[in-house]
Amino acid sequence: MSEVCTASVDGYAESARDEVAQRAGLAGFVGGAVLAGAAALAMAGAQTVAAALAALREEVRSRAVELERAAAGSTEPRLAECVARAYAMLSALERPEFGLLHAAARKQGLAPLQSLRRELRDLESEARTPGANLRSVSARAEKQLAKMEGTVTRGVAPVLQAEASVLHDAVAGTLQALGYRVAPPKRPQHARIVLRGVGDHGRAIYVTIDPRRGHLSADMAGFESTTCETERGRFLSGLAARGVKVRLLVRHLHAERDGGQLVRQLENRFATEPSDEEERQRQAAAYRYLHDGQVGS
Repeated sequence: MSEVCTASVDGYAESARDEVAQRAGLAGFVGGAVLAGAAALAMAGAQTVAAALAALREEVRSRAVELERAAAGSTEPRLAECVARAYAMLSALERPEFGLLHAAARKQGLAPLQSLRRELRDLESEARTPGANLRSVSARAEKQLAKMEGTVTRGVAPVLQAEASVLHDAVAGTLQALGYRVAPPKRPQHARIVLRGVGDHGRAIYVTIDPRRGHLSADMAGFESTTCETERGRFLSGLAARGVKVRLLVRHLHAERDGGQLVRQLENRFATEPSDEEERQRQAAAYRYLHDGQVGS
């Protein structure tokens, strides 16, 4: 009896979060005055950047609705909407749970939040001036909002790559500590990291990591009875010991000693080398995957 399971990567302990920040090139931002909250967040166990981005989107959406209602009856609805969304994003980025996104955006050129707030207040003041060109003011507010959203979006890509690297090393290290010989596939998957650990007596664990969704899946082959459950527990505990906090979402026991559906999907990727064209397509797809996120609605 073998098992396939999927787990959610819920966050990181301090050591793993610091490593993500280091590999993303954010070490000069995290812990500084502008991001004091990021260090506190790491102490408690940080979200993945994908979860933080989703939460930021929802925070901006819900808060912006409240602010737009307060501005009901505005003579320039688009101005009210853009200013509301901009204020909502600034307020969210000040909070500790969004510290890593704030750091990533600052690295991409986001101005200090106090300065951005001052610019918004100046726009609002100008809009209240008799005879003001509200269409022009609205266009500038829209441009400022787009710039803020764009810097956050651009900042996410290197953090996703850093998280993928940290997760890869945590999985590889855990498998090796359990006695498996670890190798990457000869034919990498688009948008997913794939690893295989080969043990004795025909045992193997195939693992895929999806950084954007924050999911990790594992399929086991070569196990008898319920020994796969014990091994899955050892594997997840090993990840936790390396600072990766995972939560089991679903597990399925199967009677196929050679592995389940995930093994069948992946085993050919460890058998042959990719062609030059396949490798070019893989790299292009990986680039699109890590650069197509959007912060806006």
